[in-house]
Amino acid sequence: VEQATAEQATVEQATAEQATVEQATAELAINASDFTMFKEFIDNVLDIDVPITDVHLTAQWSNMQICQFPYDVLVQFEDSGRYWELVQELTNTRDTPYPGSRTDRGQDTINSLQVADYFYKHLDQERLDLIYRIYEMDFKVLGYPKYGEPGFPAKL
Repeated sequence: VEQATAEQATVEQATAEQATVEQATAELAINASDFTMFKEFIDNVLDIDVPITDVHLTAQWSNMQICQFPYDVLVQFEDSGRYWELVQELTNTRDTPYPGSRTDRGQDTINSLQVADYFYKHLDQERLDLIYRIYEMDFKVLGYPKYGEPGFPAKL
């Protein structure tokens, strides 16, 4: 009886996980045209003949002035919740609550990291290598894992 109950619980958990994936995919409304637009966007960012001037697309380290400012800690914005207690300790703001993300507040069932995984898994190795070359210092300074490495966003 215990084994049957455990097997049933495993089946129920797998079914619930699949439903979550299906709901998340439906919320994303991802289709072939979305990926085509993303691929075109990446190709424009990777066009070495056109300098990147949009602050949203420039390498993060270049805006941080890491050689001129004595940072105590550098964290990835996408993962800032993991470091909140450390930031509170360093800034003596232990009473300030972490605001949380849209996912933490239940406004989204998926997060931007899952979206990143969905799109990046469709890029060919040549594009991935160019991204890693352009943003090499961001990967090093902020500790971003490359696609396929441990720590890259959870898969949908």
